[in-house]
Amino acid sequence: MASSQVDEELPLTSDGQDYEELADVMSEHDAAVADGRIATFKARWLTLALFCMSTATNAMLWITFSPINSVTQTFYGVSAAEVNVLSIVYLAAYVPVSLGTNFVFNRLGLRFGIVLACALNVLSGLVRWLSTESNESQRGASAFTILVIGQTFGAMAQPFFTNSPAKLGAVWFPAEERDLAVAVAALFNPIGIAVGTVLPAFYTFDNDDKVRMYDLLLMELIITVLVLVLVGLLFKAKPPVPPSLSELNKGDLDVVKEMKDLVRNRNFMILFVTFGTGLGFFNALTTLVEQFVEKSGYTTDDASQFSALLVGCGIVNAIAMGIVMDKTHKYRELLRGTFVVAGILVVAFVLVLRPNNFVAIAFVFGMMGAAMLPLLPIALESAAECTYPVSEDLSTGWLVSAGQVTGIFFIVVLGNMLESQPVYTTYTFEPTYIVIVVCTAFFCVGAQFFNGQYLRLEAEC
Repeated sequence: MASSQVDEELPLTSDGQDYEELADVMSEHDAAVADGRIATFKARWLTLALFCMSTATNAMLWITFSPINSVTQTFYGVSAAEVNVLSIVYLAAYVPVSLGTNFVFNRLGLRFGIVLACALNVLSGLVRWLSTESNESQRGASAFTILVIGQTFGAMAQPFFTNSPAKLGAVWFPAEERDLAVAVAALFNPIGIAVGTVLPAFYTFDNDDKVRMYDLLLMELIITVLVLVLVGLLFKAKPPVPPSLSELNKGDLDVVKEMKDLVRNRNFMILFVTFGTGLGFFNALTTLVEQFVEKSGYTTDDASQFSALLVGCGIVNAIAMGIVMDKTHKYRELLRGTFVVAGILVVAFVLVLRPNNFVAIAFVFGMMGAAMLPLLPIALESAAECTYPVSEDLSTGWLVSAGQVTGIFFIVVLGNMLESQPVYTTYTFEPTYIVIVVCTAFFCVGAQFFNGQYLRLEAEC
């Protein structure tokens, strides 16, 4: 039975007498609803919307320079590898900062953590914009250093957003809505990637390169400020009462004990390794997409279209997958099957990547996104289920940290391998593709061993 929907700021209560008479014929869930110990509030949708705007803004800052790698090289007088540092800094900062996000959320609350992260977004946008202030003769190492510093502030904000979807879903949403809420919250990070991929095209591709880069980073700064104002005014930490029995019965949190529980949980560690590898590849693909396709004769505009298809198709299918999860709760089957489909499509990607093959490449990019992006909410919810009552932001943080670490490996290794490849006139199966296929096979096979229990669902009964 669904949790009660209330508009009041305080939960409904009873005098206790009627509840005691009915308790013996009611389920624990129904009794908790009748007694006012669990309820849902309309504010959950506003909270979700504000979070979605915030995480999308951070992702936009992250990916800004990847689809315009060559333009950024020209503007700042740096190499392609140095431009890749602007993405790598997000990955490198993730693990150390992620350790602190769990403390912030559990001691200071969800609202404090998200407002802090939005403030870091603003600081990032401001410093990045200041890097464009120097004239052309003064630009170079100093301006690029300022840009990297600005990017680092955004990197510090990222874990607060990417660790939060499963926690946000658990804190605000009942069991029958939780999976979809987590899917939507998780997918607005890729939506931000899509915005950050497309937005530069409107500002950088003309003759007046300096002015357009200035305008691009100013626009992104304005977006971060607007989001901070909205979040600061409207975002709430938690509802007056929990939305589900699993959230109500969680008890006090002990971070050290929870970390030990994660390490001892075989199924979680399978997710940690296999999903981490897959997420790392996706991070590298979104960062290196221009470098992948330019070797086959495709332009920066083509790369932007491929990226948009990758993220756009993924978002649509991931939302659909969130609905399927809410209806079926078959996390194990969905995880294993989606990994296999994603792996097949990654292999297809390296087989179709050749000159004069735009339609096939675009199709495979779209299908890869449709298979790979749904893995994010599926993996987050699978981890939350098999590790309950461990805090969702902690299990999510570990999974995403694994993806960030392997993402650094993929970006550095594949970036250097791509740099040494010639521009093709015909199809060539390069060593880069061997690395991709081997890693893909690894995480696809590994995922088949996941057999996590549904501990959180059992706590709802």
